Amino acid sequence: MFDSIRRLLSEDNFMPHGMCYLWQPGVLGLHIVSDTLITLAYFAISFALAYFVYKRKDLQFHWMFIAFAIFIVACGGTHLMEVWVIWNPTYWLSGSVKAVTALASVPTAILLAKLIPHALQLPSPSALRGANTELEREIAERTRAELAIRRLNEQLEERVAERTRELEAANRLLRQTQLAAVQQERLLALGQMASGIAHDINNALSPAALNSRLLLEQNASLNDETQECLADIHRSVEDVMHLVGRMTDFYRVRAPQLLPTPVQLNGILEQVVDLTSARWHDMPLERGFVVNIEMSFEADLPRILGVESEIRDALVNLVLNAVDAMPEGGVLTLRSYTLTQPCVEAGPSEAHEVSGPHSQARPLPVRVEVCDTGVGMTEETKRKCLQPFYTTKGEQGTGLGLAMVYGMVQRHRAEIEIQSEPHRGTTVSLIFPAAVASASASQNAGPAPRALSQRILVVDDEPRVSKSFRRLLEADGHQVTVADSGQAGIDTFIAANRRGEPFDLVLADLGMPHVDGRKVAAGIKAVSPLTPIVLVTGWGQSISAAGELPLHVDRLLSKPPDIEAFRRVIFDLISKRPN
Repeated sequence: MFDSIRRLLSEDNFMPHGMCYLWQPGVLGLHIVSDTLITLAYFAISFALAYFVYKRKDLQFHWMFIAFAIFIVACGGTHLMEVWVIWNPTYWLSGSVKAVTALASVPTAILLAKLIPHALQLPSPSALRGANTELEREIAERTRAELAIRRLNEQLEERVAERTRELEAANRLLRQTQLAAVQQERLLALGQMASGIAHDINNALSPAALNSRLLLEQNASLNDETQECLADIHRSVEDVMHLVGRMTDFYRVRAPQLLPTPVQLNGILEQVVDLTSARWHDMPLERGFVVNIEMSFEADLPRILGVESEIRDALVNLVLNAVDAMPEGGVLTLRSYTLTQPCVEAGPSEAHEVSGPHSQARPLPVRVEVCDTGVGMTEETKRKCLQPFYTTKGEQGTGLGLAMVYGMVQRHRAEIEIQSEPHRGTTVSLIFPAAVASASASQNAGPAPRALSQRILVVDDEPRVSKSFRRLLEADGHQVTVADSGQAGIDTFIAANRRGEPFDLVLADLGMPHVDGRKVAAGIKAVSPLTPIVLVTGWGQSISAAGELPLHVDRLLSKPPDIEAFRRVIFDLISKRPN
């Protein structure tokens, strides 16, 4: 091996290559400079290719670049040896470098020949520019498509959000409708349940109502205390009567004989305080507690249109609830005042009153508040407290008090507000539309006109009721005949006609065995079609609410009837009857 190296580096008596140039300086300089520059250029190109391949790992045909770099390095070596042998005739070394160059060039040429078909398949610069242009166009179209999709997504999100809001509103409306339907069904069930006992209760109340009113009208000589007791009895009977009527009337419009009249709320509040004094004063004292009452009534409070007994009964319920909410005593506050802004929708009667060329500006609404410092209510209790049969008093409560208050509020086109927090008391507010004075209202406010003496037939199977009607009618100057059954009433009427002493008017009960009030009306109308017939019944409000007057009946009144309405009906029918 050492011999081969010595042989490779030996000169073997060769002459330097410079002698071939005759050591002429010009020729020597030309070859030396040229070979040196070629050597440096080849080495630089080789290192540049090697660096390029090193940095571009993803370069295709990188093996070709490496082979070419080796070939160029070898070529640079041959030119370097050309400079070396000018002075040092080591031609074996120079030949060996050329052999290495040959070994590097031949595989490079072969690989390049194989590479040319693949390289020819590469796109030209113009094709690349076209491809780039197409790619840019596709990118632009994709960008536009993405923007369009983004806008569509935004629009879709807006539509979904809007639809969600609509669905939420629809769901809220559906829940409110369902709650209203459930409330209406409960009220309907309550009215249907109460209608079964309304007739008997109204029949039992009729004598008390008629007789107490008659005593008040005919006995002016009674002392004030007795008259006040009779007034309380009559008022209580009317309250019970309207209470029974409202139990069947939660879902119906007000009966004709209960049309609203101007009512002074302050007077009703004072009556409520007196009526409930035992509950808020006496009974707490028996248990060792004190309920203080505070009253703040606006002096010139406008009147409202309403039914006095309904409003009084509702306020009594609110006061009793407030007292029950303060088992260990507290402060009960009653307030009435005029609101500064209108907030209650007018009812039909009010709309009629304010119409016309001489209508007045609508007064501001009136607010009544019943406040306590008791246990208060949770949100769930506040949400359910107006539902019939809902109570927090256990077996002691019926769950009808606030439901009846709510029914009164609806019938009066009023509003109810409940503010309450646990352990911080409760405030229940009733907001009524103020009454507008009208000529019709002032006309109806006075006593009803009374008809001249007439012959009247009373047909009723309840002796106490018929006796009460007889007393009232005779006190008004009429001649009264009583029949205790439907058939007896028809026979009595026919017999009077035959004697030439016909009756001017017939009052008949509806619910009588065998021959009821309808059959009585049909039998009498068959004999005397012009004789007015008034049907007086404990189911009067239910029949009136249905809007259908029984056949052959001229007027319908509920038991016990309002005295003034009763007299007005008799006067109207008699005055309209042809001579």
